[in-house]
Amino acid sequence: MEFRFELPDGCSYQDVLALMRVLIRKRKIGRWVRLLSRIFLISAGCILLWISCSQWNRVREGQVLLLAAMIVGILGVAAGVFVYSAHVAAWLSWRMQAKDKGRTCICLDDSVLTEESKKGTEIRPYSAFQEAYLYKKYWILFQNNYHAKILPQTAMTTGNPENFPAFWVEKTGMSIKTIR
Repeated sequence: MEFRFELPDGCSYQDVLALMRVLIRKRKIGRWVRLLSRIFLISAGCILLWISCSQWNRVREGQVLLLAAMIVGILGVAAGVFVYSAHVAAWLSWRMQAKDKGRTCICLDDSVLTEESKKGTEIRPYSAFQEAYLYKKYWILFQNNYHAKILPQTAMTTGNPENFPAFWVEKTGMSIKTIR
């Protein structure tokens, strides 16, 4: 049995965004730490901005200190909004890793996963994978915490999507976990 995925332009931004959402959701503690960090940064930044702006006309000396507090507040809000965002992480990852790959073909046959692109051919045995997830219309196969294969179901050209989970369990002994 063989499964083939054809990606005409490599991974798209939407593909990488799905990967980032799976990364956030698969780490239960990390998801809450990320959310609490965003809330803290945005709240602290807003409080600093509010205090600085409300005291600006009242203070004759020390306006440099208030200006510094305003800048720190703006940076806190910006960090809370942008740094911990899955969209920003996906855009940076896609821009840095997936660009210039060109047409990509990922083939899963009886023994290995093969990925062919403009950058070359990568062959991975199934034993190299640690986890597999189903998120919406994507299968995401993790090699470790830093490397994954994104397989959009819409890009499947050979094989039947209903047979893929059974094939994966047969080859790796791991079930595919579903993330909503």
